[in-house]
Amino acid sequence: MKTELPFTLMIKPAGSACNMRCAYCYYIDNPSGGHTFMSEETLEKVIRDYCESSPGPVLSFVWHGGEPTLIGLDFYRKAMQFQKEYLPEGYECWNNLQSNGLAFRHFH
Repeated sequence: MKTELPFTLMIKPAGSACNMRCAYCYYIDNPSGGHTFMSEETLEKVIRDYCESSPGPVLSFVWHGGEPTLIGLDFYRKAMQFQKEYLPEGYECWNNLQSNGLAFRHFH
């Protein structure tokens, strides 16, 4: 079922996983214990459901953390593949990544 108003989807694919301990971080005093990364099955379902429910014409994904780059580049390649597969014709897709900038070494 489509909504009437567009909305932005914020996704935390790496949960609270992070490679820093910033004093301002809201996870430091409330750690989740072990870190679980989003599965490919969940990624596909989230993207498919968002594409089907958004009124468009712009779908906006924000990849947030912890540190979302810790999940690796292949995860985002798969996300783009699912977005292309499920994006309704005539719609536009935007991706934004919130990062501390230190985990990009994993992308080499």
